[in-house]
Amino acid sequence: GRDANGAAGGMIQKVRDLLDVAGQDAVPITWAMADLCRKLVHASWMKQQGMNDFSIGKALKIWPPPKAQLVIKVAAKVGANGAARLYDVILERDARAKSGYGQSTRALELFCVEFAEAGGGK
Repeated sequence: GRDANGAAGGMIQKVRDLLDVAGQDAVPITWAMADLCRKLVHASWMKQQGMNDFSIGKALKIWPPPKAQLVIKVAAKVGANGAARLYDVILERDARAKSGYGQSTRALELFCVEFAEAGGGK
């Protein structure tokens, strides 16, 4: 939908800024996205077990607390299964790019679209 398109566009712009303006390499950006997806999976599971937001943030080493609350909000929206699927997708895209089956930048852009469509962009 329109919200997903806007979210994807914002995420893609941030990735481009990191790559083009800040001169970052795609590998650590991909790693950060994979780590976020991993944290989303765990946050979703922990929330289902009844843990409070502060405990989840502390366990996942997400600081400061407002950042943890944002991750938990996205985890609730995406769900554990959706986050696990996104985690698999980013790892597969990374492996393909490293194996010469795609470009790292393009893989990151495509992942941004998938992440936003899953509900993770807001």
